[in-house]
Amino acid sequence: MHVFGWYALGVGTAMVASVTGKPAGKALRPAAKNAIKNGLAVSREVQRRFEEARATFNDLAAEAEAELDLESPQQEESAQP
Repeated sequence: MHVFGWYALGVGTAMVASVTGKPAGKALRPAAKNAIKNGLAVSREVQRRFEEARATFNDLAAEAEAELDLESPQQEESAQP
């Protein structure tokens, strides 16, 4: 389920609990809390994976830039008559 789906499920469960009264609210509260907790866990995992992907991209970009810097002096020397 999409992360916002978990939040929506938690909020929806809380709203149903508030409308149906305290006995039903007490019964549905753990389900609402669990749905929100799952949404937060998914959100954290997505953030972690994006951070890893960003770090990998930055490493590749740094390597490419270093290679380009090494190639540039060679190209300038071969271009001189």
